[in-house]
Amino acid sequence: SFLRELIAQRHKRVAIFLFILGSTPIPDDVFLIPLGLLKYPFWRAIWPMALGKVVLTFIFAITGSAAGTGIQDIAAGSESMWAQVASLVAVIVILYFLTRINWNTFVHRFFGSKGNITSSKKEDL
Repeated sequence: SFLRELIAQRHKRVAIFLFILGSTPIPDDVFLIPLGLLKYPFWRAIWPMALGKVVLTFIFAITGSAAGTGIQDIAAGSESMWAQVASLVAVIVILYFLTRINWNTFVHRFFGSKGNITSSKKEDL
């Protein structure tokens, strides 16, 4: 199948791609089930995705801690209100850009167009 050939040709990039997918809040089942059907080794898929979830959780924890501290400082009348407003704006901008990612374009650019992976079988289409 097309996906099996793509994974075989670009096996080094699959772990990086799985890490990136793991570091998003998307459920992992959407990607792990098709990989399992392709008989992709479970241990090769679970480690990059787990590391991605650790990074995502760490980012959320740091952001939540900073936001909580900022809210406490604002409520207490701290002088560093502008720094807190700037961090809030930064978080909003980052979240905006994360939601605007076109995943089709990202995958096409990440895997590139090296090699001609086409299928002549009707059942693969």
